[in-house]
Amino acid sequence: MHSSVLTFITLLITSSVSAFSIPSFSNVERRHETQSVVPFAIYIQQSLGEPEVPITSQRHRFQCEKKSYSGVKVQDALQRGCRVFRENKQRRSFPQQFTAFKYQGMTTLNEWPLQWTHSYQIFFPGKRRVIFDNECKLAGLVVREKDGTYKPCTPINA
Repeated sequence: MHSSVLTFITLLITSSVSAFSIPSFSNVERRHETQSVVPFAIYIQQSLGEPEVPITSQRHRFQCEKKSYSGVKVQDALQRGCRVFRENKQRRSFPQQFTAFKYQGMTTLNEWPLQWTHSYQIFFPGKRRVIFDNECKLAGLVVREKDGTYKPCTPINA
């Protein structure tokens, strides 16, 4: 079974690196060397046969503000959300499409409450959400704020 590991990569590209220093660049690509590019951060999901720390491990955790969640709890919420999503048995508003962060046309993302019980289904789903794609691969965890914005949770190794 393939597992997913979240890797946080911060990319910083500046005009100080010349395209001439890269041998495979053609003249067409070199003409853009003077443009400056702003820094940005992205999450990249890598499919690995055997990750160093499986998501189902108690050692793999996510820090969401002051709360920490084990990989087992995250995996459980992911499986529940995926089951409802795949069987198309949505009774309430979850799983719902997640549109706060864009994946530049790669795939549609969905959100599912991290603390899901029948009482949450009827009353309040909580503010912490598991984000997954249409293939049920974990994209991350977020916290939904009162104003409708989202903050990403941080993967940590305990």
